[in-house]
Amino acid sequence: MADDTAVPGASAAASTEATNARMLNQTLGKLIESSGSSSADLVTALDAIASAITASLIGGTTGATANRVLVSKGTAGRALQPTLVTLDPAAAGFAAAAIAFTATQRVLGRNTAGAGTGEEVTLTQLLDWAGGVAQGDVLYRAASAWDNLAAGTAGQYLQTQGAGANPLWASAGTSLTIRVYTANDTWSKPAGLQYVIAHVNGGGADATSGTGGTTSFGAHLQATGGAANSGTPGVGSGGDINLTGQRGSGNSTDVVGYGGASPGPFGAVTTVSLGANAVGQSYGGGGVASGGAAGSGAGYSMKRIAAASLAATETVTVGAAGGSGADAGGAGVVVVFEYTTT
Repeated sequence: MADDTAVPGASAAASTEATNARMLNQTLGKLIESSGSSSADLVTALDAIASAITASLIGGTTGATANRVLVSKGTAGRALQPTLVTLDPAAAGFAAAAIAFTATQRVLGRNTAGAGTGEEVTLTQLLDWAGGVAQGDVLYRAASAWDNLAAGTAGQYLQTQGAGANPLWASAGTSLTIRVYTANDTWSKPAGLQYVIAHVNGGGADATSGTGGTTSFGAHLQATGGAANSGTPGVGSGGDINLTGQRGSGNSTDVVGYGGASPGPFGAVTTVSLGANAVGQSYGGGGVASGGAAGSGAGYSMKRIAAASLAATETVTVGAAGGSGADAGGAGVVVVFEYTTT
């Protein structure tokens, strides 16, 4: 009968064989005494019975093979499987299979360099085996194994090459849209926006009495309007470039009166001979009166703004022209250059 209380790992082969030999000799002696048969006949009979039992239990397997054991089916009567199962305690995997994990989300493997027993491995360690060890790297399936794509440069995007090819980083194309605002409005951020370059001109002054209004793009930048009668010109603020307008020039003795210009790319000097009126030229220019008075030009500001710094919508305010007559200033303007990814 099998010993269910044997200590795991203990070697009891020699003592078991000796015990079996003594039991066999005692059994043979009793059989000989009771039957009167020769010991040789009884041995032959017992060998036949043993062979039959062996064949029924383990499929007729003969010979001694190291680390092979009989396995129970787990059914009533403790019937044995008709095959021998190999169990090798010396194998590395056998000892590691019984590891007690120290935390959840662990797998059995070996992260330490070289051969050795199994150990706990985290998902991060497992993925790093493919070569991805830096922030921004991307893991992908190559032709025959998993591989790592090192991080690209800022602004690049991940581009597929189709089936049977590896992905790569590519530089995005850019398209330009220009929006011009001559009245108050709302700007909306387009899809794929990278950045904008916003220009603002304030309103130009009337020649004699009206001050130009302030122009702005959200809270990012603004430009004030010019003052009448060669007063203080407008100024830009908040931008990468901020300029002050030109002061109006003219009096009753001059041959020509000059309305001050906004210094941006959208402004111009207003020029007129004495005795005539002129409205401020282009955007943010000062007007000129027939008597020689001239309004000053508006300020100007320009700024490059990254998409991440822009809200979904931005308020556009356009400064009004100073005055409303024949010598009024020029109204302000907002121009937005939108650069988007194609």
